[in-house]
Amino acid sequence: MSASVPASTRRLLTSLALLVLAFCVFAGWLYAVFWVTLPHAKHGELPPELRLPRTLDELKALGRFLDQYTSLHFVRVSFAFISLYVFLQTFAIPGSIMLSVLGGALFGVPLGLFYVCAATALGATNCYWLSKYLAGPLIERYLGARMASWQRQLASQRKHLFNYILFLRVTPFLPNWFINLAAPHLDVPASTFFFGTFFGVAPPSFVHVQAGRMLPKLQDINHLLTLGNFFTLVLIGIVALLPIFISRCVKQVEEEAGEPADDADASDAESDKADTPLLLSVNTDDSRLLSAVMSRNSSSSNSSLSDRNLRSRAHTPSHTV
Repeated sequence: MSASVPASTRRLLTSLALLVLAFCVFAGWLYAVFWVTLPHAKHGELPPELRLPRTLDELKALGRFLDQYTSLHFVRVSFAFISLYVFLQTFAIPGSIMLSVLGGALFGVPLGLFYVCAATALGATNCYWLSKYLAGPLIERYLGARMASWQRQLASQRKHLFNYILFLRVTPFLPNWFINLAAPHLDVPASTFFFGTFFGVAPPSFVHVQAGRMLPKLQDINHLLTLGNFFTLVLIGIVALLPIFISRCVKQVEEEAGEPADDADASDAESDKADTPLLLSVNTDDSRLLSAVMSRNSSSSNSSLSDRNLRSRAHTPSHTV
């Protein structure tokens, strides 16, 4: 029966099963953290207030419940808060904005903002690794065409990936869950991804954390991102792209002046050209070509091994009878 199932289907089912297993492991770890760190009811059950808030009223109730407990058990509440935030970011579960507001109410703006940025970067990086090692077939199947269009943008920003990731995190133009899932398959280094996320989410998170200081008086959670805040975030994103604009202007001036580019720039350009995936020169509507991008390194290593075998046979003396 297994032989009748196509190989692609088996890969999809295996990937899905591994992701479900990873989710169960993380969920069990999170429940253990809550059980150890947060206060219990008399019968050994967690209080009803300790649940992920979905409405503003639930958020206020959770804030009131944890306010006094945080002053007595600051480290425990901090660890539980970061653990829950990392879990939400790892599996792209909605609720991060509510937790950001709660972080401002419990820990204040400076420390709350640091917790939010660190937890977001850790959770997004967890999603990065899960996507790279477990969700490859699913990403190729369902996000192939969308990744192809983003790949073309990344190729032009290869020398300024940090600034580009910073811009994407500050501005709301590309969903964060898509960035987390697609980045490992498009050759974005993990370190660049982590620090770009850490600093990039700081401006929008500051708006939410600062609102937590006024949580008892807060009327509507959906009105935190005002028009003025939106344009402020866009302006910060433009500032993040300034090094890219300056680099292009300097390069254009050098070309107009007839000055040859230095060896470092030339080597970087050749490296960028070599790193440009095959996907850029073909039709992006064919999502099956994404597999050529994801298996590029393995195919190149196999071809180089074949070349070495041919050269070794050519230098081996032949024996004729």
